Amino acid sequence: MKYTLGGTALALALLALAHPALAEAPPPQSDTKAKTKVSLVSDSTAVEPGSTFTIAIHLQPEPEWHIYWLNSGDTGLPTRVTFEGPDGLSFGEIAWPAPSRFVDKTGGLTYGYDKAVVLQSEVRVPDDLLARVAEGSLVNLEAKVAWLACKENCIQGSVHLGLSLPVREVAAADRRSANTPLLAIHAARVPSALPAEWMLEFKPTTSPVKGGTPFELKAYITHPAGEALTPHPDAAASFVPLTASGLIVRGATAKGLETGGLEVTITGEADIETGPLTTELAGVLQLTHGGATRAFHVATTLERAPADPDVIAAALNPTVTSTPTIAAAGDVCASVTGGSGGDELISSFMLALLFAFVGGFILNAMPCVLPVLSIKMLSLVEQAQEKREVIWRHGLAYTAGVLASFLILAIVLVALQATNWAFQMQDPTFVVIFTSIVFAFALSLFGVFELSMPFASKMDATVANSHGYMSSFNYGIFAVLLGTPCTAPFLGPALTYAFTQPPLELTLLLLMVGLGLAFPFLVLARFPAWRRLMPRPGPWLITFKKAMGFLLVGTALFLIQTLAYQVSRDALVGFLIFLAFFSLALWIYGHWTSPARGTRSRVLATMIALGTVALSANAFISTEHPAPTAGSVVAGGITWLDFDQVDVNAIAQGGKTVFIDFTAEWCTTCKVNESGAIYTDPVREALKALNVTAVKGDFTIHKPEIAVWLQRFGQPSVPLYVVIPAGRPADAFALPTILSVNDVLAGLCRGGKSTSGTTASL
Repeated sequence: MKYTLGGTALALALLALAHPALAEAPPPQSDTKAKTKVSLVSDSTAVEPGSTFTIAIHLQPEPEWHIYWLNSGDTGLPTRVTFEGPDGLSFGEIAWPAPSRFVDKTGGLTYGYDKAVVLQSEVRVPDDLLARVAEGSLVNLEAKVAWLACKENCIQGSVHLGLSLPVREVAAADRRSANTPLLAIHAARVPSALPAEWMLEFKPTTSPVKGGTPFELKAYITHPAGEALTPHPDAAASFVPLTASGLIVRGATAKGLETGGLEVTITGEADIETGPLTTELAGVLQLTHGGATRAFHVATTLERAPADPDVIAAALNPTVTSTPTIAAAGDVCASVTGGSGGDELISSFMLALLFAFVGGFILNAMPCVLPVLSIKMLSLVEQAQEKREVIWRHGLAYTAGVLASFLILAIVLVALQATNWAFQMQDPTFVVIFTSIVFAFALSLFGVFELSMPFASKMDATVANSHGYMSSFNYGIFAVLLGTPCTAPFLGPALTYAFTQPPLELTLLLLMVGLGLAFPFLVLARFPAWRRLMPRPGPWLITFKKAMGFLLVGTALFLIQTLAYQVSRDALVGFLIFLAFFSLALWIYGHWTSPARGTRSRVLATMIALGTVALSANAFISTEHPAPTAGSVVAGGITWLDFDQVDVNAIAQGGKTVFIDFTAEWCTTCKVNESGAIYTDPVREALKALNVTAVKGDFTIHKPEIAVWLQRFGQPSVPLYVVIPAGRPADAFALPTILSVNDVLAGLCRGGKSTSGTTASL
């Protein structure tokens, strides 16, 4: 015990010390994570007292990937940069180069960079620096960077970088570094104030802008010398909004004027307000002048007016076509207690290790793992009369099976660059193979067949025990395969962190999850005092063993249900026919390959069994995808729109609060949440009283659009529950992974009542 656990702990400690942040070593100057190379650079080779220099983050997304600007737009996450240094040094505001404009598959507008960009800040050095540090000593500058890289799916990245510069009194020209030209090029892309001599005039089509209605604003810009101004190469990016309280900017167009000036038309919508006010609309105006792209910071103030009375009335008192028994919105929210925030993200490697271990430990109590744990309990009963050292070896074999499975899973995740947990359950081929194995395991418990080694009748006790150890090893593999579709408490934040880390940290965190999963049985194996509570093996054990087989049959049926959502009806029927032939093949193998049979009978039966499996698999197994589903489905007494067929941001922008249930058929945590928290009378009443649109996103098969939302809210996999408040799609928020009725009600009440449309169908 001391050697094994002590050795494991020592190995974990040594690997943890290899992590820069844990070993107190200076952070690296550059790193590549989340499809982006990130470097910390400076335009100076030294720090001179009383001077200023520039420090910058150089981000280089891989081809076809992009990261986000200060205002990420309808989706995405802004890139975050924090510079740090010794006391006395001060950092200026970050200079953001003008962004590009992107349109996602749902029509949402986002702003960011798909090419290299430099985010820089001016560092001011105090005059008395030499009174604090000696000349020639090193000043350590650090930067913490977090970003979201997106293509068809998104990956969150974060990194801690460092740069050391010597303190020296040296002329500015002699301090220039090799990075100075790079910083100068990107500094030219940073929007500047419009020169005073240029003319800029904003003219709203209608003034004041009325709440609840679209608006159009024209900007006219002319050069003082009458030089020609032409639209930005991407005319729709002629204006990129930065702040627009109460206004939603939908787009921009631009055209040149005969006078040489430029007309930019900005369109959008105004929020509903109950009183007049003014709103500042600020952003970046981009154009082409003299063959070069120019970008300027501009702002104007728009007069606002309240919406028409009928619009306000419809917003504050939407039509509710419910029965008198349905509670009003105030009644629904009056009894709600507590918050509705999502799971907290973690940023510490050591804390992630702790969360991974605790999450793996709790995974033992999740519904998906229980069938295998029941079989493992059966093995404990069988081992109760064994010697202490034999039981301990079984515990080690089980742990080895768990850890080996997580190691292989980590290798596959790294090789495939997968970004979500339980990705293998989204592959119907894997589900078909795994279901067949579980079904075969159930048949073995029923006594249909037993796997035996050649000359099994002559095996001595040592070999028999070795064969038993292999069973314990296999139990560990099964526990991992059945456990990966689950997300236990503490496990979600740990996995979210793991998917943003390099291969070594990812592997170590997954092994820690495995150690937590195996830990209870490892303790039982080491301290087998429980043996006194176990009855002696007898005929009852055969009955118990067969009863455990029915648990595996239930697991196989659960997997078949998952497959029903991944393949067509014909493919599902074909797989069921295959299982019938598969059962026949196992019966043939079990009946004619016992040690009492002759060698010829055993060989012939084995060949017939293998041939039956191969021929039936070739004839009946197919992974043909199912036909598209209808636009809505009724589940749990709630009508759900299909996430694949609607634009949730557009629905929210249109005045409807949206509740999204991202789920999957293989996700048992999702099923528990649905039956215990979502498909309940209080939630059904709240959805109707608050006029909420319910949307279901099915992640049973991998869908990049859903992966984007998982990455946005830092979830490694489903379940994910999101509420989008009416009129405020940018303010969407997530609910906890493990739900209660109060969590759902609190989230719906925080999202608020829909301001337009009719009530959701229930």
